[in-house]
Amino acid sequence: MERDAIVHLDGWGGRTEQPCVVVGETPKRYRVRAKWNSELRLPKGRHGLTLILYPGTHLVPKRAITFTEQPHAE
Repeated sequence: MERDAIVHLDGWGGRTEQPCVVVGETPKRYRVRAKWNSELRLPKGRHGLTLILYPGTHLVPKRAITFTEQPHAE
């Protein structure tokens, strides 16, 4: 189920968009991986943005994701 997507984040400097790949989903969140092993910025609690400097998968709220390609009909 890997699909290209964009993560939208609101921060002190305005809204940012970062490319990612959705690799799974839960009822309320998508599991995403940063594209090209780049850093991915994710919100951490009420303390604002935290830089994640390691590759891996992270859970992101579904409302923060926009898909860039249509799903394949199988």
